[in-house]
Amino acid sequence: NDYFSNFFEKLPEITWMYYTSQSGFINMYPWISSEEFKYSEELKTMPFYSIATPQNDPLRKIVWTHIYIDAAGKGLMVTLSSPIYSGDAFKGVVSLDFTCAELNRMIESAYDGLIYDEDYCVISADALKSSEELPYLNKNYGFSESELEKLESAEFNKVQTVGSLFVYKSKVENTPWTLLFTVPVAYVVGKALLTTLPEI
Repeated sequence: NDYFSNFFEKLPEITWMYYTSQSGFINMYPWISSEEFKYSEELKTMPFYSIATPQNDPLRKIVWTHIYIDAAGKGLMVTLSSPIYSGDAFKGVVSLDFTCAELNRMIESAYDGLIYDEDYCVISADALKSSEELPYLNKNYGFSESELEKLESAEFNKVQTVGSLFVYKSKVENTPWTLLFTVPVAYVVGKALLTTLPEI
């Protein structure tokens, strides 16, 4: 708990830190009442645990989950999980939770920004509010299949046109995610025209 507390203070973006043991318990920080949340065997099927088991993570890497709906009621979330071993014996998983709402706050800017994964599932966006279903670029953000193909082939760290948008995409370091900023072409053209009008 001292280690969790120290780590939590350095990274206020984290929602939860916890250790889920193979032997059947969970230790969470910040502390939460067992009346609100407690260990169950079903937790071992959740993405934060299952992604780091020997079967799914034989190389024992620290791994990011796909976006999922939190079991403790925090909405859409992604988790960074690390397997814990004693020699070759798998002991459990240490996890850091980040809510998508917190990630939204971190990418706020004057432009429309979003973060998506390799399945085009949106992890963070200015307008990401629903926790009822997983949001996708094509289903929830209006990108057609041809636009997704163009977005896929677009270069990183360069402004380009995709459909009716100027886009700028960049890799999010140490994650399988892409950061995307978009501006409607019409908006930029309109702004440019305004600057060319003579003063009255």
